[in-house]
Amino acid sequence: MQARALRVSFLAFIAAATPLVFAVILPTATRNALLDDRYWTLYNRLYDDPAAAVGHKVVIQGFLHRARGFPPNTALIGRNLMWCCSADMAEIGLIVQDPVINALNESQWVEVSGRLATTQFDMNGDGKKAVIPIVAVEALKPTDKGATSGIIFPF
Repeated sequence: MQARALRVSFLAFIAAATPLVFAVILPTATRNALLDDRYWTLYNRLYDDPAAAVGHKVVIQGFLHRARGFPPNTALIGRNLMWCCSADMAEIGLIVQDPVINALNESQWVEVSGRLATTQFDMNGDGKKAVIPIVAVEALKPTDKGATSGIIFPF
């Protein structure tokens, strides 16, 4: 059953009129809500083919992280991914750019809505840029973690 869930069409999500949701944001999820159990699947699809979702509305909830070397007004809205145990946790998420980011605290939980775009970005700080998805911010507001654990389990 899990393999079948991973084959859910990305286009089915982006073709809908309602926005993609990258976390449990509302108590009653709509049929197009991207709940925690689907986060990993959509994340992979977005990074595998960032151009496929350009222009589509997205809502993402996560913690704000400014990595060393990120340009001003830029942050990762992230979640923790855990394959097995806490020793193998890694941050994943989407890059956002907005002047409001500088006024927010590191690790603060936020909800961002906007449109997906692509950009050339040096994610590893090694000078090598790659095309990645980015959120063109339309709204950004502090939020609490709510009912979500903040941890994504890809299985």
